Amino acid sequence: MKKIYCTVCLLVVLCMASACGDFFLDKMPDRRTELDSNQKIRDLLVSAYPTSDPMMIYEHRTDNVMDNGKKYGSEMITLFENYHWKDISDTGSDSPEGLWRGCYGAIAAANQALGAIQRIGSSKENNSAKGEALICRAYAHFLLANTFCMPYVEATAKTDMGIPYVEEPETFVGKKYERGTVESVYEKLARDIEEGFPLIDDNAYSVPIYHFTRRAAAAFACRFYLFYGKYEQALKYADMAIDDDPSASLRDMISYSVLVSRKDIHHKFISKDEPANLLLVALYSLWGRNYGARNERYGNSIEMVRRTLYQSTGPWGRVLPGFDKLFGSGVSVDQPKYDLIFESTNVQAGIGFAHVVQMAFTVDETLLCRAEAKVMLKRYDEAARDLSLYYVKKGGKAASATEIVEYYTKRRDADQKEFEGGTLAPWLMLVKPFNAPFVIESGTQEMMLQAVLHVRRIEDIWGGLRWLHLRRFGIEVEHNIDEDNSIKLSATDLRRVIQLPKSVISAGLPANPR
Repeated sequence: MKKIYCTVCLLVVLCMASACGDFFLDKMPDRRTELDSNQKIRDLLVSAYPTSDPMMIYEHRTDNVMDNGKKYGSEMITLFENYHWKDISDTGSDSPEGLWRGCYGAIAAANQALGAIQRIGSSKENNSAKGEALICRAYAHFLLANTFCMPYVEATAKTDMGIPYVEEPETFVGKKYERGTVESVYEKLARDIEEGFPLIDDNAYSVPIYHFTRRAAAAFACRFYLFYGKYEQALKYADMAIDDDPSASLRDMISYSVLVSRKDIHHKFISKDEPANLLLVALYSLWGRNYGARNERYGNSIEMVRRTLYQSTGPWGRVLPGFDKLFGSGVSVDQPKYDLIFESTNVQAGIGFAHVVQMAFTVDETLLCRAEAKVMLKRYDEAARDLSLYYVKKGGKAASATEIVEYYTKRRDADQKEFEGGTLAPWLMLVKPFNAPFVIESGTQEMMLQAVLHVRRIEDIWGGLRWLHLRRFGIEVEHNIDEDNSIKLSATDLRRVIQLPKSVISAGLPANPR
């Protein structure tokens, strides 16, 4: 595993050193004499995967965390800024600046590979590399768009600001880019996915789990089309990523809970032999260290865990046994998903790089994407079946669509009664109103979506995806503040779009409105 990290990191550093500056390029790379063979192109594509992920940016902006109070220590500035929905001052790997660098570094590598293929000429030998480059280019732009742009809404996508969609190798320093629109970004994303996916060849990879295989690329396409509001397309790709009944490949959390060592649990989550994992991405990140013992001020609480997260009840019955035994409960628990992996460059000085491995796409998350698409298409019984596959795998019982709707309707009414009586804080309510910019029918469709989002909160915990679902569905977030009034983020608050890095704004790209 360490050899893989070192290879990834070396190639990424080389790519970023030559291809990323204050904006995009500050020094002109010339790889035309280097990328003269299919093997060299394939080697370069190792660095076409982003070296940063917005997990740490996203998670503390959600309703998965609360202010546990000054008694749990002083706050870390980055987590404080995220929790208060402020613009982020940090410029490290877990910041908007780091995400921008990491994604555009990956895009630069993908475009260099595509340019080399164009010079050499497309062939059977490099078709798979072309497919991987196109999917990688799309994935990096997708991360950027969902961080720095409004969610896709058909009515406003023509005017909502996008991000530069870079499609060619950069040939001179100081090239200026336009932000375009969300509509143009999503159109180009769809084009790259549709062109790249048929070219993916799993046989081209020596370690497939670190590359976009056909199943991983299909899982990405499923998530993309779900966010795009094209639900039939999302289903088509979901069925290429996972089986009709993927139970055998869903993560068996109960088997994790018998492991004694926390290190063993961490390693099992990111194992290439874990059938639930579809794509693993090695990242520069302190996320494995900055959640838990180093940050007890902002995080889960026992009450939050038991009411809304992995110890909550649901249509499946009482607590899901796998999560209950594995994750435990407490203030800012030592989360078992993302472990700090330290790559030492000077043992005596204690200098090196901090990494985590991101489970970018999994069978479990793709199953929940499929369930959501079915709900939006009003195929409620099929959606209930998908949810029940998840429930049962985690130790719960299956539930029909009728039972699911009844559970969340009663839960909504009970939470509202407690809230109005002053015995339940708003950040501890499970069923929260939607303010989505698209039609959601009250009753069955609304409650089935609540069911999907509830399970997603559990499945995605510490991974940040909850932030994207809060944005898509226009769910208001309220954060408590120790010894002060709580703060709210409304469905229309402009801070739901994260500000561009200062260096990018200084280089001339228009800032997001505030």
